[in-house]
Amino acid sequence: MAPLRIALLGAGGMAQMHAAAWAQVGGVEVSAVAGRSPERVAALAARCGAHAASDVAAVLADPRIDAVDVCTPTALHEDLVLRVLAAGKHVFCETPLAADAATAHRLADAARTSGRLLQVALLSRFAQPGASVRELARAGTWGAPVCFTATRLWPGRVRGAAPAPDDHHGDALEELALFDLDYLAWTLGRPLRVGATAPPPHGPGQVDHVLVALEYAAGATAFVEASRVLPDSFSFRIEGRALFERGVVEWHVRFDGPGPPTMRVAHHPHGGAVRTSEALEANPYEAECRHFAACVRGEADPALLSADAAGEGLTVVDSARRSLASGKPVAP
Repeated sequence: MAPLRIALLGAGGMAQMHAAAWAQVGGVEVSAVAGRSPERVAALAARCGAHAASDVAAVLADPRIDAVDVCTPTALHEDLVLRVLAAGKHVFCETPLAADAATAHRLADAARTSGRLLQVALLSRFAQPGASVRELARAGTWGAPVCFTATRLWPGRVRGAAPAPDDHHGDALEELALFDLDYLAWTLGRPLRVGATAPPPHGPGQVDHVLVALEYAAGATAFVEASRVLPDSFSFRIEGRALFERGVVEWHVRFDGPGPPTMRVAHHPHGGAVRTSEALEANPYEAECRHFAACVRGEADPALLSADAAGEGLTVVDSARRSLASGKPVAP
């Protein structure tokens, strides 16, 4: 079987993560890299044994390329996804697919019209312990879900500061909270009500620290906190807790350096002993890339990472923005 030939658009940190993941997926070859920085493109292409393309147009014109992995800043996604689909190639796009749900659904429609796959790197659907906690919720092993909490805290930006001129990334809602809001939509379904609060200033592109409260059918609730304005000395961390009728799962993930994160997971069943684990999980980047390749080959269900699925999390982000604007909870 001929290898699936992938082109990477982007040569920054996320493209490097994806390149390392693709190297572990059998039957896949990273054939080309293109991006805004010729120096970074050349370095990443050399690492992958790939061609350093002069620009995106050169990638799209190459008949040997089967699919394109879009790892550029969020503001560039819509245009690039549409161009790749128009060129007749499959697309794997980093999260967030778009800044809002309406754009995500337009891109999903464009993919259907083109007859090509559009998949989104919804990382939280592969990351542990979230995937196993979802199984607990779906199976009713510990009874019904009662309350989920999720925290995603990122250091490095001064609160209220204007973004750098070349910063095309979104804010704390779409770049951080979205991962947990997507996970909750996947696990609990679309919420009935969404309320959000954020310290000033907040507005388009200026949500630096946010708390989102969600209400679900059957009385379940969730709270998501996300920030991009922690001090540089504060390690990026992800924390969560899932309370069920008959037990609790809590997890703590810290990124203290350039290597893999440290993780601690604890299961607290009612009437039983606590069970803890500090084993590092399988690489979720590799898992999502492997799933995309399998979808292209017709060996996996594309619904898991579809653009329509990505639109569910973005619908909650849209609702949180409306709640911030109105000062009241809203229905999605």
